[in-house]
Amino acid sequence: MSTTHAVARDPALLTAITAHTGIQFNALLEPFLPIAHPTLNLVLTSYRTSDVDAQVRCLNDPAVALNLSGPPFPNRREDSLGWQAVVNGRFEAQLARWAAGDWTPPNDHVFGLIRDVDSGELVGDLGYTRWAWEDLAHDSEARAEAVAREKAIVAGNPEATWSFGCKWPLVNRYA
Repeated sequence: MSTTHAVARDPALLTAITAHTGIQFNALLEPFLPIAHPTLNLVLTSYRTSDVDAQVRCLNDPAVALNLSGPPFPNRREDSLGWQAVVNGRFEAQLARWAAGDWTPPNDHVFGLIRDVDSGELVGDLGYTRWAWEDLAHDSEARAEAVAREKAIVAGNPEATWSFGCKWPLVNRYA
């Protein structure tokens, strides 16, 4: 799977996306977001098929897997490729909205990997999504109402509540 997005081949659209969102594109037209860090040169990027083996190794490490609620365990190559397709598909859909002039920020993450710009190595996997009110009883009316209220808030609104998670804290262990 290539992360060169078909919609992003138009130079005017690339310029508009960068101006409206801060997302930039490298020479291969892969999207990235720079991460401010005092000493490291990091970016958030799309998934690459070449990352899948490191992703599977990480997700099968009990020290990582036991702290996650989402990916299957044990994690198979097909599972990781499937997740990459989901996240990259979200970005494709977001690109199409931006190409149509809808600059509304995404409600779910469209980038997944933290990458060292200089070496290309994976540093981590960052997930972010709208909060699903996991602290409320799963089948409760209160949770259903809270989730519905949250979904009605447009991303970018300071009232929005987000959930974050990070995997792969030791890049040399997995790369």
